[in-house]
Amino acid sequence: MLKATFPGKSQQLNQEEWRIETPKMELLSLKIWPVIDMKIISKTSGQDYPPHVPHHITKLLHLEMTNWEINGIHRNYRPSSANVTSKGAIYSEKRGTTSRLKFQFFMNFTFVVPQALSFIPKDIFRSIFETVLKVMMEDLTNKAIDKLVEDYSKFRKEKK
Repeated sequence: MLKATFPGKSQQLNQEEWRIETPKMELLSLKIWPVIDMKIISKTSGQDYPPHVPHHITKLLHLEMTNWEINGIHRNYRPSSANVTSKGAIYSEKRGTTSRLKFQFFMNFTFVVPQALSFIPKDIFRSIFETVLKVMMEDLTNKAIDKLVEDYSKFRKEKK
C-alpha cells in the first residue's frame, strides 16, 4: 500500500514510521525532491478516526507527517523559517455494490521567504508555491490511484 500511495524510495524507520523520498520535480529550473517522514497507523471500528471520516468505515490508514526536508535547493534559497504540518487518511467507502477508495490529505505551510528570493513579490511567490504544491499533490494522488488499481488487479489475478 505504501509503495502504491507514495511512488519513490521508502525506508521503514520503526513499526509505524516511514521515510519517503518523493520523485524529483522541477521548480523554477531547480530539480527538487522532498523527503518526508510519515507515521502510518491502521485504525478500525471508528476508534480515533479523524473528524472528516464517517464512523461506519470499518478500517482506515491514518497518515501524519512527522518530519520533512527538501533536497536539491541551495542553502541560500531555503526558507530561514518553515513549518509544515500534514495529516490524512486512506479508506474504502462502500455504497451499495460499489466501493471507492478515498484519499484525503490536509497540509498547512508557513514559511519566511529566503533573502535571495526577496525580489519576487510575496503574492507571486505564494501563487507559484501553491500551484507547485497543488500539482505535486494531484500528481501523487493520480499516480497512487493508478498504482493501487494496478496492484489490486494483480491481487485479483493471483487470488483466482
